[in-house]
Amino acid sequence: MREPVAVGFYPANKELLQRNLQDMFDIKVKRYQNVKAVIVPHAGYVYSGSVTAKTLLAAEKSLKGSVVLMGPNHTGIGYPVALSKQTWITPMGEIKTDSESIEKLCEKFAIRVDEAAHSQEHSIEVELPFLQYLSKKLSIDLKIIPLCMQLVPYSTLEKVAEQFVAVCRHCFFVVSSDFTHFGPMYGYQPVKGEPANCLRFVKKADKELIEFICKIKPQKFWDTVQEKGYTVCGAVPITLLLLIMKKLRAKQGKLITYKTSFDVSPSDSFVSYAGIIIQ
Repeated sequence: MREPVAVGFYPANKELLQRNLQDMFDIKVKRYQNVKAVIVPHAGYVYSGSVTAKTLLAAEKSLKGSVVLMGPNHTGIGYPVALSKQTWITPMGEIKTDSESIEKLCEKFAIRVDEAAHSQEHSIEVELPFLQYLSKKLSIDLKIIPLCMQLVPYSTLEKVAEQFVAVCRHCFFVVSSDFTHFGPMYGYQPVKGEPANCLRFVKKADKELIEFICKIKPQKFWDTVQEKGYTVCGAVPITLLLLIMKKLRAKQGKLITYKTSFDVSPSDSFVSYAGIIIQ
């Protein structure tokens, strides 16, 4: 069993968590057809939960029972491209993994099951209550394929993408990533001055990356992040997703919503969040 390690990002109490999710999902949003993937943030729910809920609602008509859930490995523990086969637990209950697909993914390329890599990582866990809530509402038998990733070469991502296309082409994909981490807390402050100036810089940088995502341009996205040093924590799984989507002939992405932690708690250090669907 993979026990929760990200309580605090979300409430530990099931009833309170349920109410929080109900409130976040109680919004009006256009539903889209034929959504293959979403990109959603993984900060504390007070900061980014509304982005995740709105984006998943926009894609709910396409949600399937088997979900590939990819996130960054912030801790650096374990194997760089690591799957998990454990049953995951949140206050909302247990979530089984799709063990058959996971075994197939490990057959041809150096993708491994490594529970240590997932043991302290929050990026995947933070998304699970949203998926549990929505799958219950839609009467979907949810199973996940959890993958956390450290920095690996682009050529490695191309090989990993081929394996996912071979095994998981009919799955729904969720990438867990925040966008720009700005300010002294994150060691990234390419511009200084008034908060408005800093926010303008962040929004311009994010806009550039979001356009590459929506045009399904994995190489441009990857090169821009590496060359400009953009602090998108999930740049590796986003790039992998774009490689997969390109092979699956996805047509386009669409930005559903965008916000920053500055909107909730003004500070000289803040993080931006984008909710994107890919069709």
